[in-house]
Amino acid sequence: MKGTTNTLRAVPIVAYSVYDYVHNLKGLTYPSEEYVQMRETINTRVAQRLLYLATTSGGIYFKAGQYIGTLERIAPKEYVEVLKVLQDRGPQLPYDKIKIVYENDFKCKIEDVFSEFDKEAIAAASLAQVHKAKLKATGETVAVKLQFPRLRMQTKYDLFVIRKLIDFANYLTKRYNFDGIDFSKFNEHFQNSLVKELDFKTEVVNAERTRKQFENYPNLHIPLNKVTYSSNRAIVMEYVDGVKINDVEALKEKFGDPKIASEMLIDIFAKMIFNHGHVHCDAHPGNILVRPNPKDSKKPQIVLLDHGFYCDLPDTFRLDFCNLWYSMVTMDYSTVKSISFRLGIGEYYRYLPLLFTYRTINATKPLGAPVTKDEIHFLKGKDEVNFEKISFLLQRLPSEVIFIFKAMHIVGVHNARTGGQTRKRLLKFSYDCMDALAHGHSFFYRYWLIAKFWLKLFLFEYSFRLFRYFFGFMEVKFDEKNRAIEEGAAVQ
Repeated sequence: MKGTTNTLRAVPIVAYSVYDYVHNLKGLTYPSEEYVQMRETINTRVAQRLLYLATTSGGIYFKAGQYIGTLERIAPKEYVEVLKVLQDRGPQLPYDKIKIVYENDFKCKIEDVFSEFDKEAIAAASLAQVHKAKLKATGETVAVKLQFPRLRMQTKYDLFVIRKLIDFANYLTKRYNFDGIDFSKFNEHFQNSLVKELDFKTEVVNAERTRKQFENYPNLHIPLNKVTYSSNRAIVMEYVDGVKINDVEALKEKFGDPKIASEMLIDIFAKMIFNHGHVHCDAHPGNILVRPNPKDSKKPQIVLLDHGFYCDLPDTFRLDFCNLWYSMVTMDYSTVKSISFRLGIGEYYRYLPLLFTYRTINATKPLGAPVTKDEIHFLKGKDEVNFEKISFLLQRLPSEVIFIFKAMHIVGVHNARTGGQTRKRLLKFSYDCMDALAHGHSFFYRYWLIAKFWLKLFLFEYSFRLFRYFFGFMEVKFDEKNRAIEEGAAVQ
């Protein structure tokens, strides 16, 4: 019944939203000011419809809204602004309706296992909610994560409907030649993440793998899972108290400088991406707590929650991405180009430095410096960066790169909120990248990579003529029709 209700709600919203774009942008010349203003207005209207769909339908519709709300610098800003409210708190079911999940899975009464069980959830997300409880056998305080009942059956139905809606949206955009946007890539990314999150046993496996990888790392804690009390739809884990990573005032009160916690978080994700190839892909504030380190209460410790969605990078891909990152931060854009073509990104490689390091491929500014107003004006004037081209880029990027970018970006947001520097974050990523590239080589190879990195960075930022002379520099220029022409200023 709920699946039918969701469909009856979703179909007209999606259909009317596509019609809104097609009808109201028809006849407007792209990229005129009138076109851009109208599209921003439509973006806001559509985002508000999606917000309504997410909050009334719940489940994967809520998850989709949350997902879009985190895609800053990817999704249109109007979508992000409207949908980011979904990050704060999800829908919550009454105790009587949620407890049946545990009771059905374990064929017992919840009172048989827990001496205390708070009826009010302490956290609620798109797929589950968490209650504080106490184990009857040991007296230990635990957190109990329970998946919403009938979610699996409902999700299969909703995913089928979403696939059909996306096919319909693609048909209309191609039929009316609306900017050539293809929604299928978003569907692929989202559905891949959702399927992984529905099986809570996968979450336990991911958590244990991360614990093993960071077992000698004192700045990260993964709550212990009580496997004998857990199932595919329920997880009982160690209860951990802490403040959210985005609660800057609480971090100041407890630890003084909030940047200490965000720098720890950067270090953790740098190691995940470049060294371990096992990346937590849902690092929103609700999943990152900061508590006093048990060994030194004056120092913070990161507590990472919700291990349902990870991106696993094969070693060959991980090393390709390490080389891609090293080439971007050392401005070796010819190598960026060759790796990008190998990964299937093609001509859109020239947008990667802008996405990952905030530098256009022509920029000569320092690493970590913000995009200037002149650069924005130039890019818009040359029509080099717009929603359509970013959309095409996303269609070409491998899923792994999308998830890495999302993880890096969310960590960057947390860093900025605590007053951290973009340059320090990019440098930390670069050092872990060089560690990964040096693994298996001689003792001196890492120092050679570091020395070359700093030499190129110093010359690039303080003597660009010398950098260009010794290392070459790929530039992108434009012809009279604003079409990109690649030129190598010098040969390396």
